[in-house]
Amino acid sequence: MREEICTECQGTGYVMVAAPDYYSASYGYYLQDEQPVPCRTCGGTGYVEVWEVEAGFEEAA
Repeated sequence: MREEICTECQGTGYVMVAAPDYYSASYGYYLQDEQPVPCRTCGGTGYVEVWEVEAGFEEAA
């Protein structure tokens, strides 16, 4: 078994999700809020374990 970089978070350990919009008094309109959330695939580590499959080919006699 070996570790590879998580394809979901690209190895950062978190993903950005859009949170509910909020009203900004200084801009005068609603802004979208994004927050980092730990990646579910790798558990926030940035790496996933991959099982190595041995390719055993038998030669024809």
